[in-house]
Amino acid sequence: MAPSKTELLHESGYGTSSTYGDYNTYQDQGFSKQQDQAINPFATNAGYAFSPSPRTPNSAIQKSQWVLLGSALCFVGAIILGFTQNAQIAARIGNLSSGAAIAAGVCQVITALFLYGLVAYLMNRRENNGRMIGIAFSLIGIVMGIIWAVFGFFSGNILGVIAAVLCSGVVLFNCIWLYQTNQPKLHRGLRK
Repeated sequence: MAPSKTELLHESGYGTSSTYGDYNTYQDQGFSKQQDQAINPFATNAGYAFSPSPRTPNSAIQKSQWVLLGSALCFVGAIILGFTQNAQIAARIGNLSSGAAIAAGVCQVITALFLYGLVAYLMNRRENNGRMIGIAFSLIGIVMGIIWAVFGFFSGNILGVIAAVLCSGVVLFNCIWLYQTNQPKLHRGLRK
């Protein structure tokens, strides 16, 4: 014999009240839990196939940011040492003002920090444009770092040698950054 309508209602958990609005639609969960599920329907385990999780940071992007910071520190250190050496040379020769060499160094440091900051900001926002701009400036940094390192090592001045070591660090960090940013794990974390 087929179950009656009342029996089916009891089995389903919906009450059997005959008045409108008195059905137990919350199935002993309480109103607050029902409201939480209405606000966030994915919070239930009612068979939803998709359960969003908080967006976790991409570890490859984070590692590339640390390498970018190392490159920036080496680059700024090399600029400061290079222009300190140029200011000393200018003071010895007497033809040039040491203030002009220092002002040029300050402008170069500000420009370098702006460009490194731009790449870091765009990469942090997971923009592919940041990677593309970073690749272009990394290649330029590698070429310029090699040239500066060669001149620094043969300058015969201790500041020049230290600047050359820092330029070699820029080359190394930029090569590592280029390798990291061309990995598929990092590509998956960027917006296209």
